[in-house]
Amino acid sequence: MMYLSQKKCVACEGGIPPLTRAQIAEYQPQVIGWNVADDELSIFREFTFRDFKEALSFVNTVGTIAEEEGHHPDISLFSYK
Repeated sequence: MMYLSQKKCVACEGGIPPLTRAQIAEYQPQVIGWNVADDELSIFREFTFRDFKEALSFVNTVGTIAEEEGHHPDISLFSYK
């Protein structure tokens, strides 16, 4: 089995079938805290931060990495109270 950290995302190029349930089960231990969506086509995770500034910094860091990888995830930044 190859580690996910050694792989490159190519899903955006199209023609790549989604992972099977068996493949999901094989890789899931490498992504602790992430969940598989009900449609089994995406994963998601919720992060909690102390304040807006910390959350925005995280989103900007993820955005930089995503741009370098050519993979643009959906990111939601929720406010806090």
